[in-house]
Amino acid sequence: MTGEKDGDIWKSFCTALGAEHREHKEIQGSSGLKHAVQAIAVDDKDKRLILVSAEPNPRVAALMRVDVQVTMPDVRVLVARPLAVDLAHTARTVFGNGNGELDIANVVNALSMLAMGDAGTETLKQAYGPALAPFLHAMGRSNLPILSHIMNGIQQAASIDWMRLRDIPATEGTDGLIRFGQFFFEQFQHLDNLAEDREQGICPIPTYELSDADWEMFLQGKRIEDVQERLRALGVYQYFFPPKDTLTLGLIDRGMNTPEMVARGLELAERDGHQLSQNAIIPDVAEIPDIMEELRAKGLTLEAEFESENLTSDGRKVRSTLRVRPAEGLLEKISKVFSVKLDMSLKDLLK
Repeated sequence: MTGEKDGDIWKSFCTALGAEHREHKEIQGSSGLKHAVQAIAVDDKDKRLILVSAEPNPRVAALMRVDVQVTMPDVRVLVARPLAVDLAHTARTVFGNGNGELDIANVVNALSMLAMGDAGTETLKQAYGPALAPFLHAMGRSNLPILSHIMNGIQQAASIDWMRLRDIPATEGTDGLIRFGQFFFEQFQHLDNLAEDREQGICPIPTYELSDADWEMFLQGKRIEDVQERLRALGVYQYFFPPKDTLTLGLIDRGMNTPEMVARGLELAERDGHQLSQNAIIPDVAEIPDIMEELRAKGLTLEAEFESENLTSDGRKVRSTLRVRPAEGLLEKISKVFSVKLDMSLKDLLK
């Protein structure tokens, strides 16, 4: 399968988001800098420009959005960034127990083979090669620059507390492997590779989660509704088309806990080109006060003193599931705008 053909997955991606793919690999911002992109898509009807960044750093990708936005004041610029490498996800899949968790026995087994040197190399390939192959294929299929893979791998590895290795007693043989396996297990269990992209308010695309069938579907570009469903399952589609009720729940979770504040948050989302879609939790409820009341009725939020909204344990459970998905980058954008406006308001009061 050629690299050129593999790059065509972005045509399906853009079409699924209601935008027209354009054959460009860079775009110029107000600074005069040209930014590398995987794809550009234009939605003339709703005046949106979707950029699939080729930058290895989420902060740079976020700055690209601002740089390009200045040149198009009447168009809303949205940025997504594909990630083809996730050390934690790969480790959990290759050395996992089938439930998305690392299996320490599997890790120790692999380390034991590695410790055998050349004699264990072939055994290691036979045991774990087939499970590792899809992730290597995903890196090639993504068409991202090699530098992007290297930088992502380094950034993820750097987030691990390697200094804790000093606290592990120096032991040899099986005991040493078990101790290192435990360290490996603990460090990779909760590593979140998408966190920085969400923090910068852009949409990460975890291409490492795409199966061979997914790649073929994207490449063919015929089953767009199925592509949309796959993007929903990844939490990507909801960044561009957030359900009104889940966005409301997220705003409440971040302290925007009155109908007025929720309304402002939804307005900011739409202003930035995020089109509100039909509810995911509460069907057939449109008005904000009614949505908030229904969320309370379902036991997802509580009303405390001073009209302060808090989440129940059920609400926190729902939010914990949503919080790690790509669509959460939208809430980061909204939260930062609220913070800036609050700071400005406080400065006015202190004059």
